[in-house]
Amino acid sequence: MSIEQIRRIASFAELYQRDFLSKYDQTLLKTNSWEALNFFFERAFMRGRKDILSGVFLGKAIEVLRKYSLNTILINRKLAELIKSSDWQNDLKQKLYTGGVNNRYDREMIISTLRYICGINEDNNLVMHSINKIEEKSLKELYYELDTIFGIGPKLDSFFLRDLICLYKLEEHIEFDDFSFVQPIDTWVEKAIEKLAIAHSIESLDAKREAIIRACKEADVHPISFNQGCWYSGYHKKFDDVFK
Repeated sequence: MSIEQIRRIASFAELYQRDFLSKYDQTLLKTNSWEALNFFFERAFMRGRKDILSGVFLGKAIEVLRKYSLNTILINRKLAELIKSSDWQNDLKQKLYTGGVNNRYDREMIISTLRYICGINEDNNLVMHSINKIEEKSLKELYYELDTIFGIGPKLDSFFLRDLICLYKLEEHIEFDDFSFVQPIDTWVEKAIEKLAIAHSIESLDAKREAIIRACKEADVHPISFNQGCWYSGYHKKFDDVFK
């Protein structure tokens, strides 16, 4: 394991944050439930397919939800009442399907997410709820809460939480070892930790995450920076520069 290479990978986090997080209005996400939901969906759709294809389906879903006036429904706090109706849910699923969201898992994930946010706070704001949980030092509890949403597994849980913590600089509320909950393990992270001999592909998810945390502690780099840097450097074909 090369500490210098770990630090080099972590340095790419600045570029990730510039390219993918700087666009967000932090106040708007905390006060506008529709924008908060979009922030979540922009991560929840990135599963099991090429990112460009996930982006296409995300765009179609957001377009349908806008036409269905979900943003207005959220602002007027009407979602909790509507989501009780199976007819309303089925109608939304059908509109998503005819609108080009033809993957059943995407449609079920959207409905499941809407059910979930109805029970979190008066405004149904997922970003504000998550920030409050993290500030209460309940990251682990929040992680498993999100895992109850249909189609949201460990990678997408961690992806959302990682970027939220980074965006709002919530690190001080998290024990170092608990940063394992914000380590989405994708193809690029897998390749990086294999090359660095941090962990092997045959190891369990928990073992890989714990190994990353130990390596980051030894290299004195932030685990979130390392994870973001793995994705950015791998996706942008920078591994040759790092591992030469």
